[in-house]
Amino acid sequence: MAGAEFLRLEAVTKRYGQVLAVDNVSLSIERGEFFSLLGPSGCGKTTLLRMIGGFIQPDGGRVVIDGQDVTERPPNKRPTNTVFQSYAIFPHLNVRDNIAYGLRTERVAKTELDTRVDQALAMIKLEHCARKQSNQLSGGERQRVALARALVKRPKVLLLDEPLGALDKRLRESMQIELRQLQREVGITFVFVTHDQEEALSMSDRIAVMEKGKVLQVAAPKTLYEAPSSRAVASFIGTMNLFEGRVAAVSGGSVAVETFALGRLEAPRPDGASPGAGSAVLVAIRPESLLLSRALQGGPSRPCRLISTAYFGDRSQLQVGIEGVAAPVAVAVAVAAPNAGAADGRPFAAGEILNLSWRPDGIVLLPPD
Repeated sequence: MAGAEFLRLEAVTKRYGQVLAVDNVSLSIERGEFFSLLGPSGCGKTTLLRMIGGFIQPDGGRVVIDGQDVTERPPNKRPTNTVFQSYAIFPHLNVRDNIAYGLRTERVAKTELDTRVDQALAMIKLEHCARKQSNQLSGGERQRVALARALVKRPKVLLLDEPLGALDKRLRESMQIELRQLQREVGITFVFVTHDQEEALSMSDRIAVMEKGKVLQVAAPKTLYEAPSSRAVASFIGTMNLFEGRVAAVSGGSVAVETFALGRLEAPRPDGASPGAGSAVLVAIRPESLLLSRALQGGPSRPCRLISTAYFGDRSQLQVGIEGVAAPVAVAVAVAAPNAGAADGRPFAAGEILNLSWRPDGIVLLPPD
């Protein structure tokens, strides 16, 4: 049943000598969920994935899939299949035979084998490539063949270890859409490893952010972006401006915070335990919650000097230095060039003195380090 717990990791740990690669990780993944493990290189996400697949044995803890403890089972005895970044397509076999390979090793009857391979080819929309050799395929086509070869065996869980990492940006973005659509069509559980935050945000039902072998936060993409639980998560997911502050007062649904960079500001009261008066906090503000203008907009603001502007087509990212504060503040303004955020149509110029204001509902209060 969709939405029910399906894959469970219980206090899973893995050491390599003195290095603690995975540190007492517990996770619960739902049936039919697209679940991503996100983090920088060396954070333990691939080690965790390979423990789910049985390629690496944990030093402690359990792996439970569909109610069965599979911790001691080898990969071929688990209801999983894996797609690696290298694809591992057999060069001496054509597309159809690559997809059929796993079924042949399991001695599936020819009639059923042919039916399942035909269904897999249709699923990845490569019927016209069935007789092509792997060296005749594009990167995106090889990636689809690797997916079909894994899915044709009808695993309960598909494990994907950065499968889009070798593709160029345009093809990778196209394949992200196709992969998400394919997962919805087949309805099986996907566990996806990536270091690309935009990739994880755009594809996942939920994401586990990892650092140094630990899971820092598990949440839906929107929650991770808008309500990170710590500086580490806030800094890894997108661009985040962070300011040290101290709580001046708590009243109803808002918290007054004194900051050196922005002065006194009002922030929404965090869910759960609220910081008390005098508590140290981190004030986190996404670039899109900040506004630059030549004229005062009303409400709290600070004078700033424009340092630089970077144009990204659909948005511009501006670096400004608040007057009297050494550290620059990153401001991303989603506007069309050449205006780069100027409401009066005149582009902002480097060195120009502007007013920096913010949306109170765009402020998140985080615990101090």
